[in-house]
Amino acid sequence: MQNEARNCVNELTPMYDNLRRALAGTWKSRNITKDINDFCGKAVKCFKNLQVCAGIDTNLVYNIDGVCDLYRFKSGKFDGCYQKLSDNYGDCVYSFFMSPVYVDAPTNRQRCQNLKSNGKCVKGKIQSKCSKDYANDFDDELDGQIKRFDCK
Repeated sequence: MQNEARNCVNELTPMYDNLRRALAGTWKSRNITKDINDFCGKAVKCFKNLQVCAGIDTNLVYNIDGVCDLYRFKSGKFDGCYQKLSDNYGDCVYSFFMSPVYVDAPTNRQRCQNLKSNGKCVKGKIQSKCSKDYANDFDDELDGQIKRFDCK
């Protein structure tokens, strides 16, 4: 288990550095979507392994898993709608997908409030710019996030 943990840290550190540079706009990738999805898959697996041997906070794993799940959704079947929204997506769409405000919320109650209020705003923009089908897909994704964080 120690070797697995060491390998995880050694593998994730350069990936994390590239991810931070990509999000800041200072690193270009031929396939940023694939790079971020690869990082997400490895990060969640590694953090689950590290959690066993090092007692990493489960909230950290849930946060990373939640953000990665949203990114997979955004860059997958939802990409066509997201491209329409990105022309003028406003604060709630940006904060929901690109800098999820609910991740750094100090309490789970605030996290859930942010998730629900931003989600409602995003759904409204999706209905007006895209279609009811996209809005329903987003609703399913939002429900998954709400369950992940045990929101009532």
